[in-house]
Amino acid sequence: MPSLTELYLSDTQLPPIIPTISISHINSSTSLAVLHLSLNGLTSSIYPWLFNFSSSLVHLDLSMTDLNELIPDAFGNMTTLAYLDLSWNELCGSIPDAFGNMTTLAYLDLSLNELRGSIPDAFGDMTTLAHLDLHSNHLNGSIPDAFGNMTSLAYLDLSSNQLEGEIPKSLTDLCNLQELSRNNLTGLKEKDYLACPNHTLEVLDLSYNQLKGSFPDLSGFSQLRELDLEFNQLNGTLPESIGQLAQLQNTKEPARLNGLQMGCISRISR
Repeated sequence: MPSLTELYLSDTQLPPIIPTISISHINSSTSLAVLHLSLNGLTSSIYPWLFNFSSSLVHLDLSMTDLNELIPDAFGNMTTLAYLDLSWNELCGSIPDAFGNMTTLAYLDLSLNELRGSIPDAFGDMTTLAHLDLHSNHLNGSIPDAFGNMTSLAYLDLSSNQLEGEIPKSLTDLCNLQELSRNNLTGLKEKDYLACPNHTLEVLDLSYNQLKGSFPDLSGFSQLRELDLEFNQLNGTLPESIGQLAQLQNTKEPARLNGLQMGCISRISR
């Protein structure tokens, strides 16, 4: 099938590809652009066949396929990929630096795996990335300053990892959806992180961290619709300006904002 461009085999009970079968014995297409294999029981034996399409694949879904080994560096050779979903597997080890070679990638989901180690600085090379989901792994270390280079990023979820340190100033320009909850982040510098020039931030979740000090002034964020800072160590009084955020529809239970005087929060809590 040399002209095949899209192949959807999700949830079809595919057997794992046997490693002894040569690539030459598999009828493959050099024009295959979209491949869905999710919800199958695959193993790493799929990789040699899969990487045969490195020069053509644009969309690849391998979510919920029982993959449970290291992520191969060879993914970095798939330089035409725009969409890659490896979520809901048991992938282990660190995220390869080779991911930085996928400079056309717009969507990357590695969530709900067993990944460890730090987030590679090479992510900063993926300037077209709009959606990045790394939640529910065992990633540690700090958020790389190189994240600031991903100026197309509109959705970021790093929650439920073991990240620590201050939220870097380089995130200043990443002002759409952000989910940084359930880590060990300690710093929230209002003049840096909350200085988004376009004020387009819609969702801010920094819950279950170790943020200290006074509640930040969010008055400039007219598009903010969801806010969660619960289970931190913030103190002082909630600024009156938070009650002026017309789009704000959801805040978490005020009682969980330890040490804060509630003020106007009751009228915007849902």
